[in-house]
Amino acid sequence: MVIDPELRERLQSGDPVWVSITGLRLKRFWYFPVFLRYALPAHREAQNAPGCLLAEAKRIEGVFHTLTVWNSREDTRKFASSGVHKLAVRAFSRYFTGHILGYESREIPDWPEAHRRCLEEGRPY
Repeated sequence: MVIDPELRERLQSGDPVWVSITGLRLKRFWYFPVFLRYALPAHREAQNAPGCLLAEAKRIEGVFHTLTVWNSREDTRKFASSGVHKLAVRAFSRYFTGHILGYESREIPDWPEAHRRCLEEGRPY
């Protein structure tokens, strides 16, 4: 994971950020095109969204994850309720299962930690 120098400096200063981790599985393998229709544009939107400091995606043990870092919880909420992401949330329960976790932090988890935390601490979706 590549962390922008500005974000690294913010974390080192002790300033907290909002970390959001999503993990989802397809209910049926043939829903993969639906996943791509929503996931790719939503990820691009996240990368360019106001307040987004980091947006990464990775598949771990069959679970599709996103790890985003935001200036604030409010920035996360604004993004989640707009654009392609809003449409994806509406389609979610039909095609996917998963967990979502958001929390304030002074560090960014690595991928194994993000996967573990999402499954253990995340809210079922």
